[in-house]
Amino acid sequence: CTEITFEIYLNNEYETITLPLTVGNNDNNVENYTDSFSGNYPNPFNISAIVRSPGTNISFSVEKDNTPVEINIYNIKGKVVKTFASAAFQSGNNQVVWNGKDETDKTVSSGIYFSQVKIGTKIFTGKMMLLK
Repeated sequence: CTEITFEIYLNNEYETITLPLTVGNNDNNVENYTDSFSGNYPNPFNISAIVRSPGTNISFSVEKDNTPVEINIYNIKGKVVKTFASAAFQSGNNQVVWNGKDETDKTVSSGIYFSQVKIGTKIFTGKMMLLK
């Protein structure tokens, strides 16, 4: 633990203040994550070659390391158009990018799609709109 000292001007006089400064890892500052789904961005999204957009980012957080995550994209009729392989993700914020293509690498039509994110035993669903 080190210290940081500075002077402040208060009530027409200078006062010296010294505070402890902790450097490095501190277990009290470890960020805790929960299994959660943040949706997709941008939404609506465009995959036009003119815009050169890579698609939309589907964001989620995982509480524990090596948690299995599966992401499916459904059309308005409930048909799966894209499945991202189930994979183990590390704890923290994660994302995958959907480029607006189906399993056969064909660009899907404009419209409303749903993303379903399964994190362990939890299931989250989001609505997204693809524009061309």
